Amino acid sequence: MFSPNELLSVSIEPNNIYKLHSYWIGSYEFKSQTKKQFSKIEDYRDIYGNGLENDKFIKINKNRKLSFYLKPRNDEINCESFEKNNPNSIGIYDIHNEIIHTKRALWIGHSKKLIRGKALIKKDTIHLMEKLSNFTKHYQYVKVNCE
Repeated sequence: MFSPNELLSVSIEPNNIYKLHSYWIGSYEFKSQTKKQFSKIEDYRDIYGNGLENDKFIKINKNRKLSFYLKPRNDEINCESFEKNNPNSIGIYDIHNEIIHTKRALWIGHSKKLIRGKALIKKDTIHLMEKLSNFTKHYQYVKVNCE
C-alpha cells in the first residue's frame, strides 16, 4: 500500500470515480501528436446510428488496485453502486517517477492478454494509455461527482 504522500505525488485521491470521456489511437507517449480514430463517447455512433449502451468507469483504490466498471447509460451514478457491485475487470498499478504504471488482463480474441499501460492525473482528468497488440490506445477519463 502507498503512503498518502506517494498517492498525492501523482494526484491519486483514492476511491474517486472517473467516467470515460474520449479515446484515440496514438504513440506510447503522453504528448503524442497522433490522434487516429478520435471519438468522444457522447458522439460515438455505430454503423446503424446507435450510441453506446454502457458507460465505462475507472476507480483507483489506495491498495494498488484498479477497478473498471460498465454501467448502463440510463443508470443513476452514485458512489454506493460502485462499492456494492463487483468491477467488470480489475488491474493493478504502481508509481514510478511520478507516473502511474498499470497492468490488467483483457480478453483479446480467444485468449487473455496482459495489457500494460501508463497514466497521468491532472486536476479531474486521467489520461490512460495501454499497449495493445500492435497499437496504443489512449483514454481520457473525467472525474464524476457522485452522491
